[in-house]
Amino acid sequence: MISSELSERLWGFANRLGAPFVVSLAVVALTLVGRLAWWGYQQLPPPRPSEPYCLVLSDEDVAPILGEAVNVFGLDEQLTDYYWTCRVDGNNEQRLYIEAAPDADDVFVNYKAIGVSVVDTVSAMPGARVRSVGDATVLSWVQGGDAYAGWFEGTAAVIFSTMETNDEAIAVMHTPLLEQIAIERGAELLDDVGFTTTPSPTPDPYWTP
Repeated sequence: MISSELSERLWGFANRLGAPFVVSLAVVALTLVGRLAWWGYQQLPPPRPSEPYCLVLSDEDVAPILGEAVNVFGLDEQLTDYYWTCRVDGNNEQRLYIEAAPDADDVFVNYKAIGVSVVDTVSAMPGARVRSVGDATVLSWVQGGDAYAGWFEGTAAVIFSTMETNDEAIAVMHTPLLEQIAIERGAELLDDVGFTTTPSPTPDPYWTP
């Protein structure tokens, strides 16, 4: 009874004030609802990226390094005729970087000495590990407190790294994990981005850098 009387009084009050008041009240109400909805949306955790990450990686691949994958950056918009890159962020603040190229010695110049191939440069680094897997060479190493592992087949290569770790001890732990990823996913990733492997050219014995 009381609620009915209150409703009638409010309705009568609104009628006396006229339509502009009702419209203004509705606008205020809708604005508040919209702001509350936006606030609620912002409180929701961002959607998890879906597997496979960076075309080929699974949770099983990245979990030992990243924990849970929370963001992926790269994919098609980072693909050119000579370079492709992608990055996966973990909930433990670690990051996994991937770089691929159809010609490693032309593109990965930051990994090589002048006049020396990437494979030969990295192989000569203290503590570097070199493995042959079929026709490919798998390299893993620690440099500047970060872990690296690469799959080199013919002229093409893909390098997995944890750049920005800046911790020698953590990098040493990550190196065998990256090496395993390179072995299991390297050839598949090069195929997916279209960087087909071609035989390495025979060096000219008369050419000097």
